[in-house]
Amino acid sequence: MTTYRCFFALVVMLSIHVDRAHANDVVVASDDPIVGHVADQPVHFSQIIESHLKTADPNHHDQLRQIVRARIQQIVLDRLILAEAEASLTDEEREAVSELVAKRVAQIDPADREAFARDFRQQVIARKHLRDTLTPQIHITDADIERDYQKRRAEFNPPARRTLRRIQALPSDADTVEKKLAEGASFKEVASGSLNQYRPSKAGLMGDLSVDASFADAAINEAVAALGDRPGAVTPRIDADGSSHWFYLEAYNAPPSRSLDQVRSEISDMLRQKQYLSLSQTMRRNLMDGGNYTPLDIMVENTLTLLDRRTD
Repeated sequence: MTTYRCFFALVVMLSIHVDRAHANDVVVASDDPIVGHVADQPVHFSQIIESHLKTADPNHHDQLRQIVRARIQQIVLDRLILAEAEASLTDEEREAVSELVAKRVAQIDPADREAFARDFRQQVIARKHLRDTLTPQIHITDADIERDYQKRRAEFNPPARRTLRRIQALPSDADTVEKKLAEGASFKEVASGSLNQYRPSKAGLMGDLSVDASFADAAINEAVAALGDRPGAVTPRIDADGSSHWFYLEAYNAPPSRSLDQVRSEISDMLRQKQYLSLSQTMRRNLMDGGNYTPLDIMVENTLTLLDRRTD
C-alpha cells in the first residue's frame, strides 16, 4: 500500500465515524421514540443514548447535555455524508458496491451478516464519496514543497552533537594540571580531581551539546571547534576569564542530513494530509449549515426530556 493510500485510509477514519445504528433500514423497537429527523429519516432515542447513559446520574445534567449534543451532532454529520454519498452513486457503482459487499459478507458468520453488510456498505460508499469529492481539490505545487522544506530545514538537517568534558583551573594550579595531562593522566581522572573547578563530581562532564552551541569567549570557541569530529581529542590550554581551561571530546554524533529531493515525497504526503483535513472540516461545516435536519437544540432537549422520564 502506498504512503498516500495509508494516509487516505487514516483520514477517512478521522473524517467520518460511520454509525452502525443509523442505516435507513435499521429496525427499532415500537416504543423507541423519535427525537428528530436527518435527511427525512427518523433519529430514535435508542440511537443516541448508549446503555450506560440510560442509568446516568441526573445530577450531572450539564455533562449529560454535552455528551448528548456531541452524539447527536455526530449522527447528523454521518447521515448527511451518507445521504450525499447515496445520491452520488450511479447505477453501475451501486451494482459494484453490492458485489463487493456480497463477497465480504460471504466470509462472515451468518448470524452477523445483516449488520456487517449494512456497516460495510456505508463505509464503502462514504469513503468513495469523500475520495471523489475532496481528493480532486487537493493541489500541492513544487513551490509548496520547497517552502515547507525551507521552513523545516533544521528538522531535515539537524546539527551534529558532541559530548564534552571540561577542566577549569585557577591560574595557580594551571601548570600542575598541564603537567598531569602531559605525563599521561587521563582527562577524566584529572577532571575528577580537586584542581578542577568545573563539576569535578561529574569529571567535568558538560553533557550532550549541539555543535552550534557557543561559549562566551572567542578563544574557547575556536579551540573547541578545532576538536572537529575526533573523540579523544583535547584542546591546548586556554587562558580566559581569569582561569585556565581544557576541553576533551568524549563523543561526536552527526545525524544524517536529508536533501529536498530525499524528502520531497514525504513533504508532499504531509501537505496533502493537511489539505485533506482542512477540506473535510469545511465540508462538515457546509453540511451542518445547509443540511436537512431537526435543529440540534431541539433534538438535545427531546432526548434529555425522555432520559429524565426514564430515570425517574
